[in-house]
Amino acid sequence: MLILASKSPRRIEILKSIYKKDFLIVPSNIDERKITSNNLEDLSYLIAYQKGLDISNSYPTDYVLSADTTVIYNSKIFNKPKDEIEALNMLTNLNNQIHEVVTSYVIFLNSNKVISNKVKSLLTISFKDNQAIEDYIKTKSPFDKAGGYGIQDKGYFTYKIIQGSFDNIKGLPSNELKESLKYLKLI
Repeated sequence: MLILASKSPRRIEILKSIYKKDFLIVPSNIDERKITSNNLEDLSYLIAYQKGLDISNSYPTDYVLSADTTVIYNSKIFNKPKDEIEALNMLTNLNNQIHEVVTSYVIFLNSNKVISNKVKSLLTISFKDNQAIEDYIKTKSPFDKAGGYGIQDKGYFTYKIIQGSFDNIKGLPSNELKESLKYLKLI
């Protein structure tokens, strides 16, 4: 059985699009804020690893897929905003700026890492004005997303992907994950 160590609706949707069998959803409850790294691009991997290990310890005979996404701009990590002020600051900083989205995933079996991958994308998001940012924040959508935005949230901003893929920015790099699942003979 494959277990997704995430309750993210976006990751569930992406996994369903490439993995046509049933899978369990068992989110990890690790405290992501306690995980740090001097290398910002490695942070998503370290968090994904800890999430997967946490669940794999409870399900040692199943494959466990964990993932994490970070947004990096100006040598800073933009996590999920805690409140409206932080969301406004994040989105104002990211608006019209090239930034990086890094999604890492790890697949475990028997509490051991089997496969891992870190995929980077570069993009810009563009809000028409400050009112558009404030309107987007009122939807509450920013609060469960790294960087305070979901690329799939149509109508509030435009985006331009410079490098990488829509699915990676959304939360799970589907092409790379599909290859990993094929390698493990899970699809």
